[in-house]
Amino acid sequence: VYVTDLLDYSVKKFDTNGACVVKVGRRGTGPGEFRSPALSLVIGARLVVLQMEDPRIQVFDTGLVFRGGFIVPWGMPVDITPEWPRGMAIALYSDSSRGMVLRYGSPEGGTPRRLLLEPTGKRHPLYAASRIAVCRDGTLVVAYLFMNRVELYSREGGLRRRFSVGGMVSGEEEDDRQVP
Repeated sequence: VYVTDLLDYSVKKFDTNGACVVKVGRRGTGPGEFRSPALSLVIGARLVVLQMEDPRIQVFDTGLVFRGGFIVPWGMPVDITPEWPRGMAIALYSDSSRGMVLRYGSPEGGTPRRLLLEPTGKRHPLYAASRIAVCRDGTLVVAYLFMNRVELYSREGGLRRRFSVGGMVSGEEEDDRQVP
């Protein structure tokens, strides 16, 4: 089990008995250093660590040896998810009503495919913040944090469907419509 520790500026690896077997990191901006480690994701033999309020992604092997990193362009990461078989998708915080997802082919980064999400219709930037998941067929699922809105996008980036979750409050009037 890997745990990011925001207060200790570190990433820790625990064994099946709950003992910490490896710890890496300290406060800083260099390789293996963190300002605000948040989410981590294991892809194959790589651990990818995303930081809050920092566009820098760091990559470690499963023994927590630093293997590299990269800067995420166009915004601040808010969520990360695996994309089968070895890639990842990163949701970005937006300063407008329109969020963005970057899809990478490997945990080491490279050139991302950029997907602009549909505008939320809300002017406050937090409405564009989202959580994401990628299905095995490549469908991107986007759930907005401050709206009762879920969107499904094709692998190519086209909006397939938008809906709300029953029983939740929603300000959206286009809920549950099919998109051609």
